[in-house]
Amino acid sequence: MEDIYRNLGVINFWGDHESLNETSFQVTQYWLRPSDGAIIPEDGKVVSTDRIDEWLQGTVRHGPKGREILIARYAFVEISVQERRKLSKSAGQVVEKKKVTNIPDSAIKEIVKKLGLKLAHDYAKSWITGVTALPPVSDQHATRQAFAVSYAPKFLALWSQSRFKPPSVHETITSGMFFAEASDGTKKMGQSGNGSRIEKPGYLRVLKQIMQAPWHREIHMHTMFPVFLTAACFSMQVAGTQEGIKKELREVESQTGYHNFDREHKPSLDWEDLGELSRKSNGHATLLANLARKSKTTETLLSFAFKTMNKDRQPKRRQKNGGAPVPTVNGNDLLRNHLSVLQDRLAMQDLDIAYTLRRVQVQIDALFHLVTETDSLANLQLSKSTKDLAFFSYRDASSMKTLAVVTMLFLPGSFVSALFSTNCFEWDNVDLRSSSIGVNVTPQFGLYWVVTIPLTLLTFVAYFIWLWVQKRERERSFAELEKRQAAEAEALETQAKRLSSQRRLTMLPKDSTMSFLA
Repeated sequence: MEDIYRNLGVINFWGDHESLNETSFQVTQYWLRPSDGAIIPEDGKVVSTDRIDEWLQGTVRHGPKGREILIARYAFVEISVQERRKLSKSAGQVVEKKKVTNIPDSAIKEIVKKLGLKLAHDYAKSWITGVTALPPVSDQHATRQAFAVSYAPKFLALWSQSRFKPPSVHETITSGMFFAEASDGTKKMGQSGNGSRIEKPGYLRVLKQIMQAPWHREIHMHTMFPVFLTAACFSMQVAGTQEGIKKELREVESQTGYHNFDREHKPSLDWEDLGELSRKSNGHATLLANLARKSKTTETLLSFAFKTMNKDRQPKRRQKNGGAPVPTVNGNDLLRNHLSVLQDRLAMQDLDIAYTLRRVQVQIDALFHLVTETDSLANLQLSKSTKDLAFFSYRDASSMKTLAVVTMLFLPGSFVSALFSTNCFEWDNVDLRSSSIGVNVTPQFGLYWVVTIPLTLLTFVAYFIWLWVQKRERERSFAELEKRQAAEAEALETQAKRLSSQRRLTMLPKDSTMSFLA
């Protein structure tokens, strides 16, 4: 039965990761004192990576009030995501995200192997999100079954519960590992220097807060306690992140005025403000889509826990000699009650996510209309400026036409005066008292035309050559511009297809906001 899990486990959707090579990791353990049935938590214990065997062998200890028996132990592996910028020939500067664990991969493999979680660890990395139970394994001492919860790339829970057979002093021991994002995250909304950020509580911090709370003995010893921890962690994260989104959303609504639809409110936003608000709103929509995914995952976890409890009956507690009475509380009933509370809470969160997402969509539509309105006003202003420019150009053209007419009026007389002022005419031999208007020309008058006519032709030839060169340069410039515009259009089309593909994978459809509640 394990073949299917082993064969599918060769696929790794989590990808490779790097390590900080720390030499220790934290664990949380729970001890049961049989004399009075008390649970003694041991939180924040640090285990060295070279003393893993010593840590695993300690299942019984003597406390100040008597013997204490180990019932659960959990190791924590911290995950962080580091961003690195690199240059790409096709997309320019891109951001590459890399997962980093606090302890080396060799230590992780050793812990996984010695806790009996190797198959669960390999198989859990073959899918992105979900929960599964592996086939139970039995020997002469105990029956062990492993489980896994995956929420890539920031959370992974592996655990197994061993149910021991008499005469062992142990009834059950739950051994698990949590791979969780350690630090609290922040999501920057917008690209300006003072862009706001939404605080996102880290998985590890929220998980430890839940584990430090006092829980009933039967809850700690239940097989589905890690599922309950994970579901509660996701629920608290959804609530915390959603509260941050609402706070940012109220600021956007106050600036656009599209929240109470007050007709007297006229937002005065420039292009930069509209762009910043648009980036914020789209970021909110992306975060809400992620919250919807996390909420759906939580719903799957709760369904899995209910289904497992309906199939699996918890073993009856054995009363030790001189020990505390066997508790009358049924672990399944108690945990089912806790899970029902989370289920009701989840239903309300789903409605709130849908409502908030609709509010964000209203702001996105409002910003689109504001951008369109601003663009229309800018076009009207540009049209008015163009009209004024055309009027002034027409007036200048009229002035130039007047100057041309005046020039044409005086040009013939000026040419004749200039020609007569040359030494090509014998003005000295003219009889001013004679009625004849004839003037004798000198032999150099022919030289004037011999030089003037070729020079005029040469001038016009040079002028037409210059016009031809200018035309060639314009045609070449237009060809290069068309080629560059075609390349830019192709790049924009490719980017639009990529963004559309990413949007289909990460964002909810506009017309099916409530679909994930079905």
